[in-house]
Amino acid sequence: MVKASRKRRQAAKPSDAQSALPAIIEAADNTVVEGAVAEIKVILGRTLAKGMEEVGEYLLKTFYHGDLALFHSHAPAKHASLRALTERCGSMDLPVSPSFLSNAIRLAALAHQLPTNAQYHTLPPSHRVALLPVHDPEKVEELAATAIEKGLTVVGLRESVAKLRSPAEPKRGRPRIAPVVRVARSLVKALSNGETGRLAFLRADIDKLGDDEREDVKASLQRAQDLLNRLAKLLGD
Repeated sequence: MVKASRKRRQAAKPSDAQSALPAIIEAADNTVVEGAVAEIKVILGRTLAKGMEEVGEYLLKTFYHGDLALFHSHAPAKHASLRALTERCGSMDLPVSPSFLSNAIRLAALAHQLPTNAQYHTLPPSHRVALLPVHDPEKVEELAATAIEKGLTVVGLRESVAKLRSPAEPKRGRPRIAPVVRVARSLVKALSNGETGRLAFLRADIDKLGDDEREDVKASLQRAQDLLNRLAKLLGD
């Protein structure tokens, strides 16, 4: 019994090798941390880029019936069903951003614009995503060929895209919205029901508030009203 007990104690006692913990466990190593952040970003970027292509193909087929002409002629903001989908973004059900969905469809559309033997199709998913800012398919193919020939990394390809687009190729897309317009629209959107246009909050929502919360809302509304009145004066009658 004594020998058995002694053996158990010896087994329970850690060896010198086991007790010598790596330095990064006892003290933070910023170099290791930064390296991990960079590597994780690369892994996630590679994974998300691949998933983006699959999502884009699905969206293009489901919301535009695979019709490229329809996709290019119909602004996403005017597509009622697609807009309803983007409004779900950021939720537990759909944990992606609206820009992810937009880029996904563009990625799928670009792939269909190029011939099947294009060098673009041989690029890794992350490289194809890096080419999204370029709207001319011919220039996309030129950049793809250069990336393959020179063995460019994603960062290197992004730099090539930036040089191409500045200043010769101005940024395309929706016209820039003035900050005051964007804020005013956001305020209306936050307070109204997207389907009915009525106030988004009901009496039941107010009844759930505590006294302190009611006072907080009243104070915030008063401050907002004061600011809106000032803005109205600036805009004029």
